[in-house]
This record gives sequence, C-alpha cells and structure tokens, in this order.
Amino acid sequence: DSGTISVEISISSSDTGEGINVNTLGSKDKNYIVRWQQILDMCGVPRENDFKTEDGEVINLQHRIIACWNDYLDEDDTRTAIEGVECGAEKEDYEEYYDEHEDDYAEEDRFEPANGEIADLKELSRVLCFREYPAVLTGGVLNPWENKKDQITISRGLVNMGILGVSGDGKVNVNRCSSDLLMTVPGVFDEEELEDDDRPESRDAAEAIVKCRKIKPAGYDVPEDREEWGYGEYTSDWWSDLTTRLSEEFDLDIGQEAKEYLTARPDSGVVYRMKITASLMAMQYAAETECYVKDKKVRYISWKEY
Repeated sequence: DSGTISVEISISSSDTGEGINVNTLGSKDKNYIVRWQQILDMCGVPRENDFKTEDGEVINLQHRIIACWNDYLDEDDTRTAIEGVECGAEKEDYEEYYDEHEDDYAEEDRFEPANGEIADLKELSRVLCFREYPAVLTGGVLNPWENKKDQITISRGLVNMGILGVSGDGKVNVNRCSSDLLMTVPGVFDEEELEDDDRPESRDAAEAIVKCRKIKPAGYDVPEDREEWGYGEYTSDWWSDLTTRLSEEFDLDIGQEAKEYLTARPDSGVVYRMKITASLMAMQYAAETECYVKDKKVRYISWKEY
C-alpha cells in the first residue's frame, strides 16, 4: 500500500541499425581489428604485409588504417600496435606529416587526433591514414606512384559502401541489414576463413539470415501477403527466432558471440525507450527497455533490470 511505481516513456533513436557506427569500431571492442579487416577486405584494401608506400617503405596497409583510426578515436597518446608493431599515429606524427607537406594544406585543413568520436563520416578525411591514402575513403587508385601494372584500384570507398555510419549503438539490425553488413559480425563470419577471399561458409550464413526474413516461420499467425517476417516480431526472443529459422531452413548455426553485435528492431514504426521504477520503503527495483507496438501489443527489443 505504501509502494509507488513510476513509468517514463520517450521516443528512442530513429536509427535502425542499417550501418555500423564507426565510433564503436575501436579498442573498446575486443574484436575491432578483425571487424575492420572484414570491412577493408570488402573495400579492396590489401591485407598482406607487402604494401609499398610512396617512400618505398613496406607496410601492412590494413594495420596502418586500423591503428590510425584507433589513435584518432582513443584518449591516450600512445601509438596503437598490431601484432607487436606500432603502426598508428598520434599528434607528433600529424605535425611531422604536415611539416613535410606544408605546401599542400592550409592551416585550417591541418588536424590532429580528436581523441573522441566523429559526428560525420566526412571527418574520416582528417585521420592521417586517409590523408595518406584518400582512395580508401572515396575510391580510385590507392598507389598512383607505382607502375600501372602494380597499381591497386579501390572501386568502392568506405564512405560509399553503405557499411558505416556515425549513430546508433554499433549493432547490426537483422531485420533491415544487407549480407555485407552481416559479414562484419563475429559469429556470422568464420575466423578460420579470413585468409580465403571468397569465404563461402561465412557468406552462406550472412545470406541465409537475409533469406529467412522472407520465409514465413511456423506459428506466425500473420497475413500471408507480407513480403518479410522480421525476427522477434511475433515472439518474445528474437535470438531464438533467428537461430531456429536458420537451423530449420538451412541447417546452419551461427556463433553465440554474434548476439553481442546484433539487434532486432522493427521494420517500421516508432521505437520507445521506457523506464519502470518500483519503490517500497528503502527498496527500489527498476527496468529499462526499448519497445514498440505491433498488432496492439507491446513488443520488446531489449530489457535490463537492476
């Protein structure tokens, strides 16, 4: 009789998870290196340790890009090392670069690591590795100083691939995403296939997730004229729905680790953020959730209790 319950409801972000927030692809994610490698592989950036810079130095270009981005994003002044080699860039490296190219950049076009998130993908052009190799962002010839037969052409730059964004929690929405986006998710791609350019098993798993959205699941009491049935729209557990459909339709399994990088948001409509707090004397219980309304029922995307 002396307890109270309060409910706070607000409209959540409209972000649908159709792209990966690039700000989440840093060292706070234990898998950020391998996720970047997947993205750079799709972009066409060579993975080998034999890329020759304009100065004749031999480097791993993917490691250079990943480490430079991490140093631009993180808050410390220590160069990121990958496989024991420091390959990132901090403030002094930027200063050295601009000193060497003083005729190429006006003062207002010279940058240093932000040590924080970016608000627009265009800001990636401020990161030192993309100043050195702009074709990675926009497409074009990666190493124009080489003989024509040794030049590498990037057909789709990072900003044109539709893979990256700057909003959201970094998770991939299984109800709206492409198979390319799913190929960046640990547990969907098989790390044992990383040296295989085609990665057939990983590609099969990613494409199966997309295809299963178009196959009506058993027990879904919904109109037959729908083109897709989103995961978790008519069940309380989207992950179980996803793995069951993959198993039944394609006899496929994906790793449990994938759940950390995936989410299942509705195909349309408003997503709400709701906080429920119950208090009784000195005790308090709370739950936070993201949810939406479908067929006059509240359906939950996430639920956290504390």
